[in-house]
Amino acid sequence: MIIRKEENKDLEAIIQVTIVAFENHPISRETEHFIINALRAASALTISLVAEIIFTLIFLLWKWAFVNPFQDEKQNPTKQQE
Repeated sequence: MIIRKEENKDLEAIIQVTIVAFENHPISRETEHFIINALRAASALTISLVAEIIFTLIFLLWKWAFVNPFQDEKQNPTKQQE
């Protein structure tokens, strides 16, 4: 696996993974991919990494940093009870 900065050839894959990651999310308006593109166009996107696994690109940061922390307990049964 290779983790690297995004390249222009990755943009469509990043868009598709972002759409799927936020699909049916309780606090999503399903516009996250537009927000990412606007940040990229304004040169304000701080970090965007992809993992290259057998020619498949996976957008890493969004899934780990932004999707999982907002899932409720019903959607994430492995979450510890406080």
